Amino acid sequence: MPEDVAQDLANSQRALIVSPAGCGKTHLISSAVACATGRQLVLTHTRAGVNAICERMTELRVPPSKYHVCTLDSFALRYAAAFPTVSGWTVPEPEGDQWAELRPAALSALKLKAVEEVLRASYIGIFVDEYQDCSTTQHDLVLSLASVLACRVLGGPLQAVFAELNKANALPWAEVTKSFPLLHQLNHPHRWERKNEALGKWLLHIYPAL
Repeated sequence: MPEDVAQDLANSQRALIVSPAGCGKTHLISSAVACATGRQLVLTHTRAGVNAICERMTELRVPPSKYHVCTLDSFALRYAAAFPTVSGWTVPEPEGDQWAELRPAALSALKLKAVEEVLRASYIGIFVDEYQDCSTTQHDLVLSLASVLACRVLGGPLQAVFAELNKANALPWAEVTKSFPLLHQLNHPHRWERKNEALGKWLLHIYPAL
């Protein structure tokens, strides 16, 4: 992974990295956090994603003091629950459709001036992984954060998993590119090195057509 891409991402106030599967997105996030000034909030969608990012941070010896990794929904729950009068949220352990109801509640809390001050005191910037799986309400939440802190998002429109399961609230990729300027597109199939490099190159070749 070219170090200048990680440095450019770390220095960006608002940016999009497009990455097909297996092209080093997790490595780039970890490298950018290492390059960045101050503590960074790293958001993703699943506990497996959290674990993968934390493992890569450890591999690259990024000091734990430089980052906090969690899921978007756990972050939303933390702030909605902390300000129940504003958010109207009283469910400590959401289930099923309650998660979708949580996100607008969290957005109400994030708009508080006091919360903005807490965010600025806690973090210098944000990275959001697997952005193609954001719902429209999660996108609104991220945009609220982006109005306070530097925000860089990473993903690829053909990698959507949750968006396919919840098409009614899926975020159109055009909204992503409208909100975040493209900084770089990853194009090296690291996952296939020394395994099946021809397949990796072929997948990247057909990516634009798909």
